[in-house]
Amino acid sequence: MLRLGIFPGLIFSLLLTCSVTGHAQLNASQWADSVLRRMSAEEKVRQMFILPIAPDQVNPNSGLIDKVQSVRPGGLLLTGGGPVSTARMLNRLQKSTPVPYLVALQAEWGIGQTLDSISDLPVPILLGATSDSLAWVTGRLTARQMKSIGAHVNLGPNADSDVPGASSSVGYRYFSDDPELVTQRTSAYVKGLQQDGLMAVVRHIPGKEEPLEKIYTATAQTLAGDSLSFLPFGQLLKNGAGGINTAYLHYVLWQRNKATSVSQSSEFVSELLRKKLNYQGLVLTEIPFLQNFSSKRKGEVEKLAFQTGHDLLIAPLNADAAVRKILRLVRKNSIYAKQLDASVRRILEAKFRSGAYLKTAVDGHLNRETGILTNLLNQSVGTASITVLKNDQNLLPIRNLDSRQFHLIDMGGYSDELNQSLNRFISFRTTKITSIQDTVRFKSVSPQDVTLLAITDQSFTIQGLSEWLKKLSKKCNLVVLHSGNPAVVSSYANLPTVVEGYYPSQTERFLPQLLFGALPASGKIPFRINGFLSDGLATEFIERLSTGIPESVEMSSFELEEIDAIAEEAINSGATPGCRVVIARKGKIIVNRSYGWHSYEKKSPVTEESIYDLASVTKVAATLQATMHLYDKGLIDLQKKASHYLPELRTSNKKDFSLKDILTHQSGLWPYLPFWTRTMKDGQLLPEFYASTKSPDYPYDVSEGVYASRGIRDSLWNWIIDARVIEKKDRTPFDYRYSDMGFYILQHLAETITGEPLEKFLDEFLYRPLGAQTLGFLPLNKFSSRRIAPTEDDRGFRKSLLTGYVHDQGAAMHGGVAGHAGLFSNATDLAKLGQLWLRKGYYGGQSYFKPETFDLFTSRQFTNSRRGLGWDKPWPEDSATSPTGSLASPKTFGHTGFTGTCIWVDPDYDLVYVFLSNRVHPDMTNSKLLNANIRTRIHDVAYKSIHAFQAIKP
Repeated sequence: MLRLGIFPGLIFSLLLTCSVTGHAQLNASQWADSVLRRMSAEEKVRQMFILPIAPDQVNPNSGLIDKVQSVRPGGLLLTGGGPVSTARMLNRLQKSTPVPYLVALQAEWGIGQTLDSISDLPVPILLGATSDSLAWVTGRLTARQMKSIGAHVNLGPNADSDVPGASSSVGYRYFSDDPELVTQRTSAYVKGLQQDGLMAVVRHIPGKEEPLEKIYTATAQTLAGDSLSFLPFGQLLKNGAGGINTAYLHYVLWQRNKATSVSQSSEFVSELLRKKLNYQGLVLTEIPFLQNFSSKRKGEVEKLAFQTGHDLLIAPLNADAAVRKILRLVRKNSIYAKQLDASVRRILEAKFRSGAYLKTAVDGHLNRETGILTNLLNQSVGTASITVLKNDQNLLPIRNLDSRQFHLIDMGGYSDELNQSLNRFISFRTTKITSIQDTVRFKSVSPQDVTLLAITDQSFTIQGLSEWLKKLSKKCNLVVLHSGNPAVVSSYANLPTVVEGYYPSQTERFLPQLLFGALPASGKIPFRINGFLSDGLATEFIERLSTGIPESVEMSSFELEEIDAIAEEAINSGATPGCRVVIARKGKIIVNRSYGWHSYEKKSPVTEESIYDLASVTKVAATLQATMHLYDKGLIDLQKKASHYLPELRTSNKKDFSLKDILTHQSGLWPYLPFWTRTMKDGQLLPEFYASTKSPDYPYDVSEGVYASRGIRDSLWNWIIDARVIEKKDRTPFDYRYSDMGFYILQHLAETITGEPLEKFLDEFLYRPLGAQTLGFLPLNKFSSRRIAPTEDDRGFRKSLLTGYVHDQGAAMHGGVAGHAGLFSNATDLAKLGQLWLRKGYYGGQSYFKPETFDLFTSRQFTNSRRGLGWDKPWPEDSATSPTGSLASPKTFGHTGFTGTCIWVDPDYDLVYVFLSNRVHPDMTNSKLLNANIRTRIHDVAYKSIHAFQAIKP
């Protein structure tokens, strides 16, 4: 068994459910002999034919059986169609024939290479850049796919190392230009494919026809001996590859002083393959190709193919004429009669080993496990193959996100997924360029800026591009992202940072993750490229969030499907118009889903870009972060009284409140005091507090057309200082009572000590360095209201629908920035902060807090309260009232928000869970989200997914 390296353990348990065909070695010969004895000479000849077919999409199988029965071939070549229609067609055809058909197709990267509606497996060049183990898994999954449609023979892999140059568009179909590396990868691939009896046919892919004198020439002796070029083919045949296709092989043999293509050479088949290599597998050729080389007529060309020793003749041009000519040859010469029997016996044995003789009905449906494994394989190969060719300035991974601008020059050839993936890390300004004249539209850059040039082979011919890029590289940090034929990147060897992605559709979503350190670089370029000293550089993993499928972090995709049902229940019941769910485990976002709409009017769908009012999540995502920073730096002592740092409290009824008591909600503060009512009279806003026009005297946005006075913050602070507290008996501690009031105090504490407004301090210290662009206060200063989910249609205070204005009235009076509310974010940016918490203050190569600070603050502080220092936690003693899912570990910490939000971090399970909604839209009294436990049920689904995976691990 080959080691799978980076593959998780699940791959073993699921792949090994495919049973090896154990009876093949015992009975193949007897079965073949029994069938052969009953065949006429004509039937034997027809067994050599492989007929191309495809299901008729207009009138399924119309006339198809008649066509096949008239030729009576031994095999069928699939050339198109969908998997289900193909399976139905094959079921019908197999049922109509006494001797089963051997079914072939091109499936070098899975059956999706030939059939539609099937996800591709990794193309050869990506496997060349990765490992033997991933090539083996690709072979195994290809075999699974083939079995699902009733196919037995894969016309692949391409084992040639004669890779075409930069002008070629088929470079992705080669594993490498190094014959030894090709041998390793193709051997692993073939081993995986043939493990269950299916057959691999090693070949060279069709390419540009070349004159014979320009094609590699040799003798049978040199090919069998020291020919490095033929090494992969020879080794694969020695190791048991089921077949070899001589068409398109780039070799000619000198035979009787004449250069002869190996597809026409009996010396190649009989002397080299059968005698020198002792090869007992099938030898195939393609009749249309052979006719082009030999210029023989129909019927004669099939006869030539038989004479040269081929067993299977793909796409005969005239089957009846070929039968007549081959039969005449066989009857005249007993040597050819024996050769015919030997070929047909090999064909029949292949039918037995592959299971074709069973004629098992198939449905064409890939099971769910195969789909998961396909996604897992594509993720593993996509991430492992990307190759860093140059990193002269040590720019990669990109660390500093807050002090530079980021630009993307889109040269075409990539999908929108590249841009979307880049913008998950930091906002990019995109300029599309299709000619050198378009470069004038690219705006000026600064030396610290980062510019990504996203280029594919189709942009290679832009005249003057190289000179422009050379100049641009001196003005900023330039990174070339190329995907395509690697030979092209030699043109960029003079640039400082070059990354090769090979095949855009299978790697583009992973390229940004490597650039920003969410993945390490490990790919090794499989081709020799001029101008580069390295075949692949390693880069550092700096623990930014990447993306993946659940199984890559040991979670079950099946269980996670329940999230969809719960979210739809919430929307259909009117609990919320829409929501966002993000779940990350082991540093990978594995659930990133959007549901519903911003409002019940269904005009703006929820997307990954949707921004929500976080409400009380502000307490932990903003104010607590500043408080922890102060503690981390030794600027505050949690046992000391808040009045020690805020002198204005020393003459108030709050003079003895310690910071620890405030953080744990055990200081005696009232839960909520409606100070906003003091600024109104008879339902109208008082002019000393509000105006309808923004001005220096009324600078704070409260809602659309409502601006608060410059002195309102001082008034609010004084009201808090003077506010009553909960009464208690002397010499007894206050009980736990959740309160917003303490976080006003903590905000003032942070702003007093740091000397900066809370929003400015957090943006500079934390949010911008994280790349959490949407995380912050006052979102309308940076984003369009179209991106922001509305909250309440506030009829009591602001008399308007709130979109981008904080829902909490007290925070609104405070100018939208308060210690307990006012923070906005999208779900992925909040998850970045959650990942930092999970890693105890580390993210993106930077430590923001000491680990021991997190250990202290996230620990439960009292036996009669579930709270940590500022953090909310599970309530094991009363799971019915616990804010988390019932399966969360005791170490879980996070917070909920009144608007229908939450974030929970579980160190025991390496899990981050974010749920964002606007359940208060349009009415804040809507409690359906809470009553149905939507947030906690989705939280529990994450744990069920982990436990379900554990149950099937080997």
